Amino acid sequence: MAVRGLHAFDGKKTLQVAFTGPDGRRVLAPAAAGQNLLQVALEAGVKVEHACGGVGGCASCHVHVTQGGSALSKVTDAELDRLDEAPLVREDSRLACQAVILDPASSSTVAIEVEVPRWNINAVSEEA
Repeated sequence: MAVRGLHAFDGKKTLQVAFTGPDGRRVLAPAAAGQNLLQVALEAGVKVEHACGGVGGCASCHVHVTQGGSALSKVTDAELDRLDEAPLVREDSRLACQAVILDPASSSTVAIEVEVPRWNINAVSEEA
């Protein structure tokens, strides 16, 4: 499944974010500038743990951005400090709550690929 270009989403320029879970299931979701990856994932029905409520207070929303990292805000020192607490940190590791979509028009890339690791998914769901 290809991820392509900019799309219309509530009148804003958007790009597609592809989330791939540990089971190999892939979900495409539109994302507008100013949203973070956690918001995009949750709105698309992709379960990403966020124990602190998505405020950057933990490392539970740790994901791997395998493509399109230049379309996201830069990693801050505070985010790097939190990533020190996460398992299996790689060079492409980000906290989904801190990785904010930049203006798609100013980005050299139009697609973001995100892997959601198995240990990130909450084993207990409160949903019925």
